[in-house]
Amino acid sequence: MTALPPPADVLSFAIATPKLIKVTTEMIGEVSPVVERFHTLNYPEEANEQPHDDWHPHTLIARGLVLHETTGGDITYALIPHVKFFGWPAAETLPETVTFHRKVDGSCVHATVLQ
Repeated sequence: MTALPPPADVLSFAIATPKLIKVTTEMIGEVSPVVERFHTLNYPEEANEQPHDDWHPHTLIARGLVLHETTGGDITYALIPHVKFFGWPAAETLPETVTFHRKVDGSCVHATVLQ
């Protein structure tokens, strides 16, 4: 996988393109003077209708991505999921030899401990 883009760029892109990436924000510490935010990104169903070549690199990493925004405005990656992968195109025939791998939802969870 190539290097991840700056998380602030991903969040800005997501906010600017709601048809490609949905952002859900949760506030932590609303009672105290310190308010931190977690932004969970996902792509809406409409994004799946785009041809594979039209997917933006930020959209490819958006499904399940969690960004942490501190009170100072710094944004870091809190949880980085697997990059989007595409199924075999229906119009194409499979090659002679095919190796299948089972995909289990939630089988791989990456997390970062925030301090």
